[in-house]
Amino acid sequence: MKRLLLTSILVIMMSLGVFFISENNGDKFEIVSIKENKNYNNKNIKIPILMYHSINDNDPENKMVLPINMFKEQMLWLNDNDFNSLTLDEAIMALENDLIPENPIVITFDDGYVDNYENAFPILKENNIKATFFVITNFVGDGYYMTADMLKEMQSTGMEIENHTIDHARLSLLSRENIYNEIKGAQEFLRDNIGVRGDYLAYPFGWYSNKVINIANELNIKAAVTIQKGKISYKSNRYKLKRIEVDPMSIEEFEKLLS
Repeated sequence: MKRLLLTSILVIMMSLGVFFISENNGDKFEIVSIKENKNYNNKNIKIPILMYHSINDNDPENKMVLPINMFKEQMLWLNDNDFNSLTLDEAIMALENDLIPENPIVITFDDGYVDNYENAFPILKENNIKATFFVITNFVGDGYYMTADMLKEMQSTGMEIENHTIDHARLSLLSRENIYNEIKGAQEFLRDNIGVRGDYLAYPFGWYSNKVINIANELNIKAAVTIQKGKISYKSNRYKLKRIEVDPMSIEEFEKLLS
């Protein structure tokens, strides 16, 4: 029992990037190396959440569509500059437990376009970067959006698949019943078809209200992201998390976003 408990603790700490490298010596685990974390015990640290949508070369005039090479250049820059990518769940855990790794960052994608799988996913894997994908569940598998098998494959490699409602409706304009169904229905789809809880939410179009937040809380949504610009910290309202939208830009402009 003691060994199992210690193993679980090690796995949690490793996932947060706090310390690494343990040796199994019979029934004892020995920590042989500890990774220094300058941000440890600092609740003022801010974590950027980057927001992407589509990654392809087909629509150069659309600011919500990032060219493939530009996305590749950005992910390579993050890798070369030792950023620690976290899923949204890992970021919230890091904030709550005051265990934030150096250079933390969260990469998010909204809607679930098929090019996220075809173009973004291979680049993320090449650079050992995790990402969180918010999917519109009624659109899954319709040709323009990822299939359930694609989502399951990405989830199995460490990517996070989360809730962007059933139909991408402006939640604050809906009745209480319809808000509930939009969020709950997406949770049920993700649990039944992907095997994930779907307890993190991206508000469609960034629209939300106190009523929406109350219903999200009732449905055990742990946190929700907006389209308001900014970074998150321990003090951030978990249902009003800010993000940084990434438009087509030079690598110098991208670097300034994170400075």
